[in-house]
Amino acid sequence: MNRKLNVILLSIIFLTPFSNLYPHRDDFIDETIVYLTLARQELELEYWFDYGSLDRTNFLRYNFASEFGITNHWMIDGRVTYYSPDIKGFDFQSGRFETRYRLYDEGTLPVDIALSAEVNSEKDFTGKREEGIEGRIILSHDFEEKLNFTLNIPEEYTFDTHKGVFYPAFGFRYDANDLFRLGSELKYNTYEHSGSVIPQIWLTFGESLTIKFGYSKGLNNNKEDFSRIALEAEI
Repeated sequence: MNRKLNVILLSIIFLTPFSNLYPHRDDFIDETIVYLTLARQELELEYWFDYGSLDRTNFLRYNFASEFGITNHWMIDGRVTYYSPDIKGFDFQSGRFETRYRLYDEGTLPVDIALSAEVNSEKDFTGKREEGIEGRIILSHDFEEKLNFTLNIPEEYTFDTHKGVFYPAFGFRYDANDLFRLGSELKYNTYEHSGSVIPQIWLTFGESLTIKFGYSKGLNNNKEDFSRIALEAEI
């Protein structure tokens, strides 16, 4: 069912005419990565704060990240996450490093394409740590000036299970005006049979500061729900 949905979405995107060039779009509030990369030598700092619950246990989560543009088409970014179960103390939960390269300039092809590679280490809620590597294809298309659809096709390999995990992510965003944007993400882990839907709103203050608000609702085997506030500042 999920693979059929991906085929439908891809067909809609590929049958749409070429798009025009529009301003840089930041990543979505969760795991959906956008096509565009930072400009050369551009630095962006990010902070995400989560408050949520898992199996009736409340938690806090703090994410610190930075992104840097090596060229106008190639960037790197890293993130560390700290977790506070029962809102008591702090524990290192995960770390990841990603590099992303976009093909051509925006609007050159009917669908904008970028490639991403990531290494990560993460501790689950039972305290078990897993390391993995991930490759990702990013597809993006603008419908007129205000509406963007982004599809991520990632495959992750974990060294502990020695299995590849396919978990597509889809996001859309509508730019209502220069200040206000809204959208949503949908992702699904086909190995764990778990997913989430994440409606969100963005407030953009010029080109240097963005504040995002979102709520993640777990689907199927995902019992985690959380609210997130994200701050992103370009330097």
